[in-house]
Formats: sequence, C-alpha cells, structure tokens
Amino acid sequence: MIMKLKPLIILLLMSCTTQVGMAQSRHMLLRDADEAYKNQDFESAESGYRKAKSLSPDVQALFNLGNAAYNQGKFEEAAKYFDEAAAASSTEEIRSNALYNKANALYQQGDLKNALDNYKSTIRINPTDTEARENYMNTLKQLRIQEQQQQEQQEQEQEQEQEQNNQEQEEQDQENQEQEQEQQSSQQEEQEEKQQQAQASDEKMSKEEVDKLLEMIQREEERMQEKMKGKKSNKKILKDW
Repeated sequence: MIMKLKPLIILLLMSCTTQVGMAQSRHMLLRDADEAYKNQDFESAESGYRKAKSLSPDVQALFNLGNAAYNQGKFEEAAKYFDEAAAASSTEEIRSNALYNKANALYQQGDLKNALDNYKSTIRINPTDTEARENYMNTLKQLRIQEQQQQEQQEQEQEQEQEQNNQEQEEQDQENQEQEQEQQSSQQEEQEEKQQQAQASDEKMSKEEVDKLLEMIQREEERMQEKMKGKKSNKKILKDW
C-alpha cells in the first residue's frame, strides 16, 4: 500500500512590530527548509524545521518536521511530531491532515491497530477524505490477515508443542519400560544366581554325605576284618596221634 503524506504547511508570515528579528529568522529557516524538502534533501529540511521549532513550536514547524522525519524512515519520531501538530492545530483541516500522516507513520511501524484508529479519527473530522478511507480499508484488511496469521501460527505452535509433549511422553514411557525390563532382568539374574548357589550347596552336602557313608563302610569293613582275625587266633591245634 502506497502511503502518501499530506503536503507541507506553507503559511504566510504575518508582520509584527515586536520580535521582528526572530520572526524574520524563523521565516528564513522555514523557507530554506521548504526548499530543501522540495529538493528531497530531507536531512537538511529536518534540521531547518527543528531550528524553527526551537524558536516557535507551532503547528507549521511540527507538521513539516514530521514530514521530513517520515521521509527519512524515522517513523516513530514522525508520529510524535504529527501528534503534537494535531494537538497544536487551530483548524480541523490541519488537524485531520496531521492525524492522517500520523496514521501513515504508525502503519509503517507495523502498529496497524493504532494506525486504524487514527485513520478513523481523520474520517470523522473529514468524511470526504478519500485517501483516508482507502487507507483505512486497506489497513483493516491487513489487520485481519495479520490476526489470522497470528491465529494460525498460534495453533501451529500449540500443535508442535502437543507433538513435542507426546514425543517426550513416548520417550519417557519407553525409558520406563526399559528400566522395568532391566529391573526384571536383574531380578531374574539374581534369582538364578541364588538357585545356582542353592544347587551348589545341595551338591556339596550330597558329596559330604557320600564321603561319610564311604567312611562308615570302610570302618565296618575294618571292624569285620579285625573280628575275623580274632576268631582265627582262638582256634585249637589238634595233635596227631
């Protein structure tokens, strides 16, 4: 959307018997600033309007200073000067133009809501301002698109956040499952180890029992042998006749 500013305020200097020197100086500053502005030397124009404003912060200096700042891309400063010009204006036409230019500066900053409000104020003061009406409708359309995009972006971010939460939950569940499997495996290994230890203990006891049994058998055999030897020694030897 092309933003056209309302033109500079060019006022005739009223002659005055008092402070003639200051008035002439201010007139020369404004004249030189206007000339610089026409030549698109906006930096020099801003400097001249700023000096004129220091001598007399009237609507002309404020309005034209806003235009010079706007054309240098200083939209925030321009909006401030246009706002001051609207407040200092003594006519509805200049006030309407100042609010219109302020709306343009706000639009350039991306502040569509406040820009819309100032276009609306301009139209209320001057309902025949076709540029203000056109910019109002275009800004309204841009604002609706912006709000829709923000809504879609918000929904997309919520979906991404939900997906991330689901993924984190799945990872957590998987981690819990792995931990549970590791715990079960550890318990199973521990149980198997205990069983092996118990089995080894049983095998050891069986061996001891076998050894004891063999020892008893050995003793019994030795006892029987001793008994047999005793009987043999007590037998009488018969004499031959």
